[in-house]
Amino acid sequence: MHKKLNYIKYFLFVTLILFFSTFVIIISVLILHSHFKMNLPGLDNRNTISLVGFMLLSLLVSVALSFILVQQVLKPLLLFISGTKSISEGNFEVRLPTHSSVDEIKNLSTNFNNMAEQLERIATLRNDFIANVSHEFKTPLSVIEGYAALLQSKELSPTTRDRYLDQIIESTHQLSSMTSHLLELSKLENLEESELEQTKFEVDEQIRTAILWLAPKWQTKNLVLNIELDAVKITGNQPLLMDVWINLIGNAVKFSNPESSLEIILQEFNTSIEFTITNHGEPISKSDQLYIFDQFFQSDTSHAKNGNGLGLSLVRKIIQLHNGTIRLLNSDQNETTFKVKIPKHN
Repeated sequence: MHKKLNYIKYFLFVTLILFFSTFVIIISVLILHSHFKMNLPGLDNRNTISLVGFMLLSLLVSVALSFILVQQVLKPLLLFISGTKSISEGNFEVRLPTHSSVDEIKNLSTNFNNMAEQLERIATLRNDFIANVSHEFKTPLSVIEGYAALLQSKELSPTTRDRYLDQIIESTHQLSSMTSHLLELSKLENLEESELEQTKFEVDEQIRTAILWLAPKWQTKNLVLNIELDAVKITGNQPLLMDVWINLIGNAVKFSNPESSLEIILQEFNTSIEFTITNHGEPISKSDQLYIFDQFFQSDTSHAKNGNGLGLSLVRKIIQLHNGTIRLLNSDQNETTFKVKIPKHN
C-alpha cells in the first residue's frame, strides 16, 4: 500500500510539471498573438476554442508521458531504494525485476540481484561456519569431559585409566589441529600473493619428506606405494606447500582400503608441475564432490575417521595463492584421484 501511494504521488507530481510546462508555452503563444499581433497559423479569434482543445490534448499527453516516465524510471528507482533498505536490514532474499526496456535500469537491477545473491551466500556460509565450528568443538570437548569424569573413579585399573587418558589426549589433539587450521585459514584469507614469501626449492624432495613423515600411517595399513617423482625445482612458499602434500597424502592414506595401493606422481612441464595422487577405497559420492573443498564439509558423515573438514579448504587456498589449481579428477569404482597444477615460477 505504501509503495502504491508513492507511485501515485510521483505520477501526479510529474504530470503537474509537464502540464504546467505545456500551459506556460500555450500562454506565451497567446500573449505573442494578442499583444504583438503575430501572424501565427491557427491562432485567430475565430478558433480560440481550438486552444482549449489543445490544452486538453496537452493534459492527456502529460498524463501519458508521466505514466511512461514513472513506470520506466521512477518505479525501478523506488524498488531499488526499497531493496537497498531491505539489504541493510539483513534481508538478502530481496530481488529486483530485470525486464526494464531501459538498459541502464536493467543493468542496475541485474547488478543489485548479483550483489544480493552473493550476500545471501556469504550469510549462509557464515551461519554454517558457526554451526560447524560449534559442532566440531563440542564433540571432542564432550569426550574430554566424559573421560575426565570417569578418571575420578578410584576403582579404575591401570589399563582402563591409560585407555581413558589416550582418548583425552586424542581429543585434545583434534582441538589443537582444528584451531591451527582455523587460524591458518584466517591468515591466508587476508594474504595477497605479493605478500607470500617464496624461495626456490626441490619440490620432489619435499614430497618425499612428506611421505616419510606419514610413514607410520601408511605402514599401519600395509599400503603399497607407487611413487614417480620428476626432479624439479619450483618457486613457492615451502612451509605452505608442505601442508598441501601432507594433507593430500594424509587424506589418501586415511581413506585407502588396507593393503591397497597408493599412486603418487609428480610431472614436470615447460612452465608448471602436476602432482597426482590416487588412492583405492570408498569413492566420494557425486553429490559430495561439489562440496569437498568447502570448510568443515566431511564426506564421512559418521565421523568414523578423524578429521574436521578443513584440510582441503586449506589446500585449495594455498594452491590459489601460488596461482595453481586443484581438482578432483575422478572418484568411482573404489578409486579417487586428485590433481594439483602449480606454475614453476610465480
